[in-house]
Amino acid sequence: MKQNKRLAIFALAAIGTLSFSVGATTLVKAQEQSVLNGFTFTMDEGASVRLGDVNGIRFLATIAGDDYTELEGLEVNGASVSYGMLIAPKDYVTEAALTVENVFGDNAVYGYTVVNEDGSKGAYVGGAKEIVNLPYQTLQPSDGGNYVVKGSLVDIKTANLTREFVGLAYVAYTPAEGATTYRMADYFDGKVENNARSVVYAAQVLTETAGTSETTKTQLKNLYLDKVTTETSTYTVETYVGDTLVATDNSASDTLGKEVTADTAVPTGFVLDEEASKLTGKVYANGKLTLKRVLKEVDGYQVANGSFENDMTGWTQVGDMLGDVSADKNYWVGDGERAEGYAFGMDGEKMFSAYAKSDNDSGRGTLTSSAFTLGGSGWVTFKLGGARDAAYAYIDVVEKSTGAILKRFWNGNWAERTDGVLSGCNLNAYKADLSAFLGKEVFFRVSDNATRNYGLVFVDSFNGLTYSEPAEGFAAACEVTENVPATIYDLYNGGFETGNLRGWLKDGAIGDVSADST
Repeated sequence: MKQNKRLAIFALAAIGTLSFSVGATTLVKAQEQSVLNGFTFTMDEGASVRLGDVNGIRFLATIAGDDYTELEGLEVNGASVSYGMLIAPKDYVTEAALTVENVFGDNAVYGYTVVNEDGSKGAYVGGAKEIVNLPYQTLQPSDGGNYVVKGSLVDIKTANLTREFVGLAYVAYTPAEGATTYRMADYFDGKVENNARSVVYAAQVLTETAGTSETTKTQLKNLYLDKVTTETSTYTVETYVGDTLVATDNSASDTLGKEVTADTAVPTGFVLDEEASKLTGKVYANGKLTLKRVLKEVDGYQVANGSFENDMTGWTQVGDMLGDVSADKNYWVGDGERAEGYAFGMDGEKMFSAYAKSDNDSGRGTLTSSAFTLGGSGWVTFKLGGARDAAYAYIDVVEKSTGAILKRFWNGNWAERTDGVLSGCNLNAYKADLSAFLGKEVFFRVSDNATRNYGLVFVDSFNGLTYSEPAEGFAAACEVTENVPATIYDLYNGGFETGNLRGWLKDGAIGDVSADST
């Protein structure tokens, strides 16, 4: 039977190292490989601090009792199974992951000092980045019949008390003849951040955990917290509108342990939901404090039913645009080139579609939203498809009290094909800066005056209230600047000065626009 290997850590200038000799990675028999890879092997979340005469941080990984029995059962005919915990600075791991190849491979990035059975230190093995390797020949049972791979880093220098370290356990199988094969544990929930901790952060969390005794708090204070009273750390303030994260600010910083408060000022059109927010907290090491501001929209500052999920509620249709709310996600289904059709790219389950009532361009009319006051950042967003000709199909932003057309936009990013796919009706996402009109009561008016050449409109996702300029997923809205009437009540091209019949529809051969004065 194997003997338990005594756990020892050598304190070095930056961290500490302990390890055992290894060989190149190779394939093993299918049965052994199945056992080695066929069990759940995951790091416990986070890390714990050590108390007593020496400071330290401990990482754990759990192996179920039945799995441990199977692993130990591989020790036949001279084969052996061992276990270990790797500990490395997080800044190292950010550059090179703790993989089998990087730690135990022929061209390893990481290295460690071999520790012999008698505790004496042997040769340094591996690459230039020195880490800790803590081996065990056997594991001790824990509560519930499971077995724990554990590893501690102790005697951490004061300069490294706020430095984050990563722990990762492994299992090693060495056949009687041949090289060792390794199985690395999974990080908790698959993220290295869940197993990256500094000793100061772990101490801060334990100090504030309910049930921690005053004796333990005093030890944590003496061992860790009193040694970093002048150090600072950044902290993050996240701002949500409802459940949607709209802004992240991690530029603020203050002294470790100091209580800080997030800014409670919010833009016009929003109100702070104090019950759902977390506005105060103590500054944690490593930027671990996150404050949360949750905002609610104020009635009257948002276009109603901007995504048409409630059918035509809040919208007024004049004329015969031959469109309606639709749940069809694709258009031209059954097309000879692409039987499944082409995606509109709608958000949610519904949109306004010109194809809801017809399959041609002949419809004409307007679609008008509810009125709302421009607030927030002043940026608005929407999606627009079709509408190829700016003179005939567009979206106006209209001041309610005067009918003034503040801005006019068209589908300037229209393209018949994108990456070889017909895309003339797909929805393009746009953002527009209306901050010059903050405080004005406005509405969107979609106009379709065209009868050919993609002279139809598809719209979705009108958002009249944003916290800040949308950062991703939106192109700058394409503005129409020529021949735009001052108000929606002005007759477009009433003097035919555009040189053509734009704004007019002719039936028959009655005549045409002319520059002849006599």
